[in-house]
Amino acid sequence: MVISNNQIRLCHLDAVRGFAAIAVLFHHCFYSFRGIYLNEAFKSICGSMPVIIFFILSGFVLSESLGKNNITIHSTFRFYIRRLFRIYPAVIVSLIFAAIVARIVIVPSDKYPAGELFTWFERCAKNIYSIKDYIDCCILKNFFLDNPLWTIKVELYGSLFIPLFIFAINYQFLVLIIGFIIVYINKGSPHIYINDNLWCFYLGFLIYYFKNYCAVITEKSSIILIPFLLLICIISSLYLSHLITSLCCGLLVYLLVPCNSSVIRSFLNTDSAQFFGKISYGLYLVHYPMLFLVWTLLLCSIPWVLLLRPVTASATFVFFTCLTLSIPLAFTLHQFVEDPINKIGHRYFR
Repeated sequence: MVISNNQIRLCHLDAVRGFAAIAVLFHHCFYSFRGIYLNEAFKSICGSMPVIIFFILSGFVLSESLGKNNITIHSTFRFYIRRLFRIYPAVIVSLIFAAIVARIVIVPSDKYPAGELFTWFERCAKNIYSIKDYIDCCILKNFFLDNPLWTIKVELYGSLFIPLFIFAINYQFLVLIIGFIIVYINKGSPHIYINDNLWCFYLGFLIYYFKNYCAVITEKSSIILIPFLLLICIISSLYLSHLITSLCCGLLVYLLVPCNSSVIRSFLNTDSAQFFGKISYGLYLVHYPMLFLVWTLLLCSIPWVLLLRPVTASATFVFFTCLTLSIPLAFTLHQFVEDPINKIGHRYFR
């Protein structure tokens, strides 16, 4: 059945989200230290590239979901409400957690190799006191408490455009026109975070639009092309523009949608990969404040761990500690906030 196949595809794509969330956590943990030679490379490979993949996957999955029905004012309204139910409750809970962490966190002295993230945190998060400041964080006007939440703002903006993309299918010339408009916005606007990444949502839509063509790719071709394109994405993220990197990541996701390689698909459908896929959103939301909490716990208990040589040894310890503590929190967020509220949204806004 087509429905069953779609569900399988979405399951293994969820696993891709899980690994992308872990990669972002890895980047932030290492970037919390200064003196790591490869930090800027990690920022591109484990920071920027996974976020691009997040947005492309969202563009595809949302197009796949909305494209099953005719686009009307009513269906568009339902879609927007369900997106708010899906995204916002977990954001609010993660911000409450971040606000608590901001009050108890200890900023390391110059003795410790703390990086730029602590400069940002000290300047912003620890100076939030007024109700207006907290409201601004909740409405994503600023990201002082949890900086990665800028991606959630992009996610909301991208969601606004998905019905327009689906509507354009009925008038095929509009698909091309919308693409030109988004590329133009991508090139010249000062709102870099939002407009750069609207292009990624459009790529996700194009993957949905042309998805039937990738079914002809053989298993032997997939087992070669997927790792090759992953390598191209890594190289592109290091040396080429955001636009080119997005195109490379789009091609990678295009091959991952059917995932005709049984080896790769089996790996993505393992229990552990699926688990991380299930908690990927919560893991992404809570890992940043958890990172500062981990630093504080280590400063108060075993501070020598933060002074290991080479610095990468300390960063690796922080990474595994942060991941270990974030997993149960992300699972709890999924079980008691994300999943039940998302179901309420789908139940009352079908």
